[in-house]
Amino acid sequence: MNENLTLSFAADILHASLLCEVDHHKAKPLREAIDRAVFTHRPKVLELDFSAVRFMDSSAIALILGRSALGEDLGFAVVLSGLTPTAQKLLRLSGVEGRKNITVRHAPGNCNPCAK
Repeated sequence: MNENLTLSFAADILHASLLCEVDHHKAKPLREAIDRAVFTHRPKVLELDFSAVRFMDSSAIALILGRSALGEDLGFAVVLSGLTPTAQKLLRLSGVEGRKNITVRHAPGNCNPCAK
């Protein structure tokens, strides 16, 4: 198991809590662990929880987009939760938020997608 990630599966939802910075050093083992769980459980929803993530670079965007592509192939949706306002803005600017099988769950009080 990966100490930078916790995984749980219930009601067709695979919940992946990222517990570290997501940079080019940590993205590959995170991706591999998440993908193993996806192939094991075949969820209808993959929730990537960024609540404990305080830093992410373009490797996090690649991790999200790769899981989105996998979801399109295997038939599951991707939900992003626990994002900081800065991370939400980064995802909006990079076009991640607009992908058809990705939903960003906005934190209460931060639900305006046009907020600066």
